[in-house]
Amino acid sequence: QLHLACNEIERLSRIDELTQTYNRRYFMEMANRELALADRHGYQVALLLMDLDSFKDINDQMGHLAGDQALAECASLIKSTIRLGDVLGRFGGDEFLVLAPHTGLDSAVRLADRIRKTMADSGVVAGGRKMPVYLSVGVVTTEQGQADADELLRRADQALYRAKELGGDRTELAA
Repeated sequence: QLHLACNEIERLSRIDELTQTYNRRYFMEMANRELALADRHGYQVALLLMDLDSFKDINDQMGHLAGDQALAECASLIKSTIRLGDVLGRFGGDEFLVLAPHTGLDSAVRLADRIRKTMADSGVVAGGRKMPVYLSVGVVTTEQGQADADELLRRADQALYRAKELGGDRTELAA
């Protein structure tokens, strides 16, 4: 029983309970490990930072429980869209991260747009209403220059900010 309890504690330290994705801390640990492997073996890695457009409206209009339900559904939709070897994490609030090993810039943009299309087409149920979900996505790859996970995240965040500034529901590349 002690062994099972320890395993459960370890799992809980890595997983965001609401979305069943990796939490930010563990995601960043995994990202740094993957980036070190990519540097050693010479392959590209992409990082996508996604923000749900107008998510605050769901919370404000339908309540936080409906918002939580929508976040969990969004995480499930993203999981169903990414490859088995890709890593999904919750950055915080209504932001998600995807780490995509062996993925160059063109493939990363296609992945981001596929996620955006899946979310908009499938939508989520919140407060008993089905609604489309639109995403803004910032994309960065190691093709644009080797960096640690914090630096890639900083650059993806700048691209995400640009996507939001340009009206949302779009993918922007890091400079």
